[in-house]
Order: sequence, then structure tokens, then C-alpha cells
Amino acid sequence: MDLLKPAVEAALEAGSQILKIYGQDFEVEFKGDESPLTTADKASHEIIVTALEQTPFPVLSEESREIPFEERKQWETYWLVDPLDGTKEFIKKNGEFTVNIALIKNGVPVMGVVYVPVLDTLYVGTEEGAWKATECSGKSFDEIVQSAEHLKIGIKKQEIKKLRVVASKSHCNDETLKFIEELEAV
Repeated sequence: MDLLKPAVEAALEAGSQILKIYGQDFEVEFKGDESPLTTADKASHEIIVTALEQTPFPVLSEESREIPFEERKQWETYWLVDPLDGTKEFIKKNGEFTVNIALIKNGVPVMGVVYVPVLDTLYVGTEEGAWKATECSGKSFDEIVQSAEHLKIGIKKQEIKKLRVVASKSHCNDETLKFIEELEAV
């Protein structure tokens, strides 16, 4: 079974639903850890889980019920999902959020799908390589694959000119800033 197709289709459908909610007023709830939760998080979760449950592997989603570690540690292969990564950014309506789906095998990610709904841009990584597709809405999986740009992966040491660090605007703290400063000093 080709596992990339259901993951890509789920990410695109979830992204479409997220954008519908993004354009409206929506309620914000808070989870036990005080992190925000919106209707978009829930809708995206339902779409992705429903699609991925058709595959042979279990789904671990940020919005799922708590699955005990004793059960999860038995999983050799599973889907790891963040149905709306960047909920705080979604709430701020700055467009900086994604739909993330990864296939994990023996503790190692072997496939990943990241969809940026506001930009209608899809990034995919597999053991065979990585690619980027734009203007994905309304296209079939095959059309997206045919129009995708293959990305260069792997960088030779001599090609590295500058270290790049990615950090969340909403979760940046003094410890992160200190870490970045230490890296810049090297």
C-alpha cells in the first residue's frame, strides 16, 4: 500500500478545513497544560485520523486521547500527527501554522508531510528524497506529484556558510535565546 497518498490527501483536506475556520470567528479552549485548542485543531485531527485509520498503522495525534506508554511502546510503525502545528499563530491569524504528518518506523521518521495551508504549499520527505509542491488545492495526488519540485537534501561541509536555527516566536524563552547566542559564538 502506498502510504504517501493517504497522508498527502489527509493533510490537504485538513488544511482546507482549517482555512474555512480561519476565515471565521472561532472559540479558543485550553487543554490541561494551558495550550490552546480550537475548532480547527479538532476538525483537522478528525480528518487526518479518519484517513490514516485506513492504513495498517495506529495514529498518535496531539489531539488524541491519552494512549498509555505501555501500549505505544509496542508500536513498531505508527503515524505521528500534529493536526495544527502553530495553534497560537492560527489564533493570531498570522498564517504561520502547518499540518504535520509523519510515519515513524522503529523510532525513526521514514516519511513526512508538512502542509502550509495559507501558502497552499506542501513539503514531503521520504527515504527516496524530498520535494515541494505549490498551488495544491483542487489537484489530484498524481497532479501534485507531477508538478512537484525535487529538493536537494544533504549538504556537504564545504557548502555550509552559515548555521540556521529555527525557533518558535510563540514559545521562545531565555533558555532558547541563550542557546542561539552560544551557537553564534562558535
